[in-house]
Amino acid sequence: MEFNHLVLVAAGLIGLAGGVAGAAKPDVGPHVMRALLAGIAASAGACVLLLFGLGRDTFAMTHLIYLIGTLAIPLAAAIMLLRPRTMNRWLKIALCVAVLGAPIGLYASHIEPFWLRVDRVELPTTPDNAGLRIGVLSDVQTISIGDYENDALDTLLAEEPDLVLVPGDLWQLDGEGYAERAAEFEIFLERLDASVAHVFMVNGDTDSVDGLRRLTRDTSIVVLDNEVVEVEISGTTVRVGGLSHNGDNSRRPGTIEQLAAGDADALRLLVTHRPGNVDLVPGGSGIDLVVAGHTHGGQIAIPFFGPPVTLADVPRSVAAGGLHELDGQRIYVSTGVGRERNRAPQVRFLVRPSVGVITTTGATVS
Repeated sequence: MEFNHLVLVAAGLIGLAGGVAGAAKPDVGPHVMRALLAGIAASAGACVLLLFGLGRDTFAMTHLIYLIGTLAIPLAAAIMLLRPRTMNRWLKIALCVAVLGAPIGLYASHIEPFWLRVDRVELPTTPDNAGLRIGVLSDVQTISIGDYENDALDTLLAEEPDLVLVPGDLWQLDGEGYAERAAEFEIFLERLDASVAHVFMVNGDTDSVDGLRRLTRDTSIVVLDNEVVEVEISGTTVRVGGLSHNGDNSRRPGTIEQLAAGDADALRLLVTHRPGNVDLVPGGSGIDLVVAGHTHGGQIAIPFFGPPVTLADVPRSVAAGGLHELDGQRIYVSTGVGRERNRAPQVRFLVRPSVGVITTTGATVS
């Protein structure tokens, strides 16, 4: 049985055990004691899994905690509510609130992760560089190309971008999985290449430069490995620099210097997987925009607070996604198309997936 199925079954059993304990016969004790027994049963089961099954895997532990909140506790509360008896009003309210975890989990697991949006932003540039549409297709991060991934690509292509930037994490597969699924990703990228004349990619945490280059060998897509290229698009000179991930980091400063040292009238874009690399860009470099992914917008956000976890070395407000200015440097962070795979909870809550469309406006550059 796969881990994700195993932890789902385990959380269900924890909730069932807790509910049965809480709905025990009247001679077991007062209602509050039954509620405590439910909590003890759930906690004990969780601890057993954490200690003996998950080790130090943070994603796996997070997955279990998520399922405790959206499956085990709601199930236990529902069983207790279904047993007819006199119940303390506040306990009944608490149990009703606990049951709400189930529909929230259903939404976060099966609705929002596939509720794609188009994130449209405007980038102030010089008038000569106005009118370009830059597509961003970040963190597809899938184990296979299916209807959702193809629909995401169709959504981006419908925006008719002049160029597309792909800031890494195209897939999340091991070597064997990559070999089995490579043809699917090749077709996906060939579709992108056939519709957009200029596509630039960098690798991220879950893919690789070599793997991307194998997939794009029969296309005009450019995979950047700490490199800078220059193209002409509708009369505008566009320079694109790409920082690879898990590569030769000593080449990054030189790549940024090369990009900044080019034609001052060109539109200069730096593509990187992790937004924290914006710190490598010196102030006043002349680079118009850094484009990054990696954070998925946090995948989960709390109302009026934002994402509690982003795994990025930038402020939470920046990692949450969108166009920002950080220490004088504009940066766009995509919330991404996909979500973290493997043992992580594959959810989104108040952080919809997106494809990005950045339009240069020709407004006065501050």
